[in-house]
Amino acid sequence: MNRLSNHVFTILRAVIRLVCLPHPTINLSEHRVGQIWLQIKKETANPKILEIGPGQRSRTWGLTNSQYCSLKKAIISIDLKLYPKIHVQGNAHNLPFKTNTFNFVICQAVLEHVYNSERVVKEIYRVLRPNGLVYAEVPFLQPFHAAPFDYRRYTDVGLRTLFSDFEIQEVGVCGGPVSTLNWILLEFVGLVFPNHYLASMVKNSLNWILYPLRNLDKYLSRKQEARKLTSSFYIIAKKSLG
Repeated sequence: MNRLSNHVFTILRAVIRLVCLPHPTINLSEHRVGQIWLQIKKETANPKILEIGPGQRSRTWGLTNSQYCSLKKAIISIDLKLYPKIHVQGNAHNLPFKTNTFNFVICQAVLEHVYNSERVVKEIYRVLRPNGLVYAEVPFLQPFHAAPFDYRRYTDVGLRTLFSDFEIQEVGVCGGPVSTLNWILLEFVGLVFPNHYLASMVKNSLNWILYPLRNLDKYLSRKQEARKLTSSFYIIAKKSLG
């Protein structure tokens, strides 16, 4: 009987996976990466871009296909593991690049996973050229998600402090309050339904309700009070000439 039940759950889980939606959160700011790249490309000959810790994720940053292809030619990706699209296997605490190498550094959802985020930010500062830019995202109200570790969360003030050696250009909401609520609700299902297969089925079913609601973040995140409940923040900062 138990074997039959496991088979049934496995089949149902496979069916649900075929019709499941992406995670019901929305990134409101990563298009700024594409905008920054287009500006750098216009102003700089042979720009160099560093992407830290992308893992196996694939992002287009709001660019058209041709724009994205030009960006990928300029990018060097570094990660702890040598995934198929990673160029350099290394540790962000000690970036294996010369000082003043890059025009732009991208660091999305990485700083919560490193042992010493202050050290990593100093390394970003070092490898950036004078007037070079960094775009970074950090979590505020998000469930624990180890990859392989999860050490910390940041307020917008804490994020500014972390990048205090830079000239800060922007700090804003990356994932809004609805993204916070959706993610927590999905994790809560795991508590209510301890059976892994049943929890997966309920999560994917709930996702069909939550997924469209994430678009409310486009409006709610404009409110100042949204910073109290936001899922994540982003920062754009410049390495000063001094």
